[in-house]
Amino acid sequence: MSTRRSIALGAASLLLAACSDSVAPATSCDTTLDPVALAPLEGTTVRAAQFGRCVDLAVEAGANYLLVPQFAAEGPEGDPTPIDFVLGTEDVATVTPAARVVGGTRAQFAGLPGALPAAVRFHQRLRREEAELAATRPSLRTATSGLRAQISSASQEATRSFKVLADLDTNRFETITATLKYSGTNILLYVDQGTPAGFTDTDWQKFGALFDTDLYPIDINAFGEPSDVDGNGHVIVLFTPVVNALVDPATDGCGSYVAGFFTGFDLASTSPNSNRGEVFYASVPDPLGAAGCPLPQSQVNLLTPATFIHELQHMISFHQHVLARGGQEENVWLNEGLSLIAEELGAKYYEAKYPPPTGRTRPDQLFPDSARGFIEFNIGYAYDWLTDTRDSSVTTFADFGNLPERGAAWLFLRWLGDQKGEGIYRTLVQTNLRGIANVAAAGGESFPSLFGDFSVALWTDSLPGVAREAIPARYRFTSRNFREIYGRLNAVSPGGFPRTYPVAPVSLDLGTSNSGSMPVGTMDFFVLRGGATASTVPLRFSRLNKTQLPNGTQAQVSIFRLPDGP
Repeated sequence: MSTRRSIALGAASLLLAACSDSVAPATSCDTTLDPVALAPLEGTTVRAAQFGRCVDLAVEAGANYLLVPQFAAEGPEGDPTPIDFVLGTEDVATVTPAARVVGGTRAQFAGLPGALPAAVRFHQRLRREEAELAATRPSLRTATSGLRAQISSASQEATRSFKVLADLDTNRFETITATLKYSGTNILLYVDQGTPAGFTDTDWQKFGALFDTDLYPIDINAFGEPSDVDGNGHVIVLFTPVVNALVDPATDGCGSYVAGFFTGFDLASTSPNSNRGEVFYASVPDPLGAAGCPLPQSQVNLLTPATFIHELQHMISFHQHVLARGGQEENVWLNEGLSLIAEELGAKYYEAKYPPPTGRTRPDQLFPDSARGFIEFNIGYAYDWLTDTRDSSVTTFADFGNLPERGAAWLFLRWLGDQKGEGIYRTLVQTNLRGIANVAAAGGESFPSLFGDFSVALWTDSLPGVAREAIPARYRFTSRNFREIYGRLNAVSPGGFPRTYPVAPVSLDLGTSNSGSMPVGTMDFFVLRGGATASTVPLRFSRLNKTQLPNGTQAQVSIFRLPDGP
């Protein structure tokens, strides 16, 4: 389902139209409420239930206000139904489309491959099948409770066979024989005996040590322990050309490939095709394309470590939610967002290890070479989402995690970790709560409150001409300066990053009215420009027919008074 809709939003009064749940008309302001009055660099969020009919906004002469209408809710997974709305102060029957900046989407992320459609489709499939598997949790817990008794704990054989999922769309498996190349404290690294020549034994040892001593502890410290259903005390990393062959060059082309994957099928199924243990499957270096598309060693070095740390979070989450607590798998938006946080934590590990200008091919690089594969894709996904925050939802993925959706979830969780401390990521994983209920419990406040202030921070953090510390901490990121990041990327790659900052608020004048639609978990940005004299304007937020928006959408508008000046 496409979630794109033309949206034209308006000025000081916000009226929002939903699809159902009729309520009484709201035709005049509630005069029992004091006008919303804000000092420069002060913000608030007004919820639809507070609006009733409407509220008054005290607009100072010449002042500018950021308005962020939003739906701070979560819809059914895979169904981000758009919600129609209209905003305006005057006669809402007259709607004038707002001018919008277009053409800001990046053409390609600087120096790296673009979207990976085959890999994304496969990833979506695995998460969907895990959710279906977790839905059978009463029988699942009974089945998995006996797995250790069936499997030898001495499973560090020098050679062993594995069943490997061998098709993007069907349940076809291949049986392969693999050789143990590395045995560490946390990781066993096996390599398919059919792997083309490429990595030497020394290369495999280095890769195993990287996973074992650097990457595995990052995920464990952040999210908690994985399961150990096979009783071997290790996570298995299996390199096999069967993963390379998931993408058929003749059918899918070579614009994408599957770098690696995890499936809860191995933890929760007693099927003969289940390896009944914690396994991460990875593509092998294949420069000549013997197994599928050509895959140089440099690409494996760049992306496989980030893929491992991403998939290990999924493995931990499946254990903590489903196996340990008998719950459902985490909602896909939060699960994917946390896996992108895992990647970023990998980047931060190397950023701390190699402060600028060390560890960089070029001294002016934003990130050290060793961090690029962990962070640069996330930066690109987030940029694509920020160019049109109405189109892809933070909380209700249309496609089980397309790339802008993933960028949206990552940005929200990055802001949440900055506000609450990164220990919140462990709290989000070690629970049987899901989605926005999980976030509210871990954050200790309502999700709409968090979502409203996050939406403001997307614009107000590092405002040009304002000292960063002058912005209230709630409206800032602390670990990343995204205006600086995107500004630098625009300077070095204007084709890849056409805007110096991807968010482009619509400029609004008093007395205009506009309409549009967007699904829950989205927001849009406007700058309301005050007149020559101070005034109090009615701020409406309801449907086109002036009826109040139903509570289930968690409709609200965040308001932030921008610094005075031109």
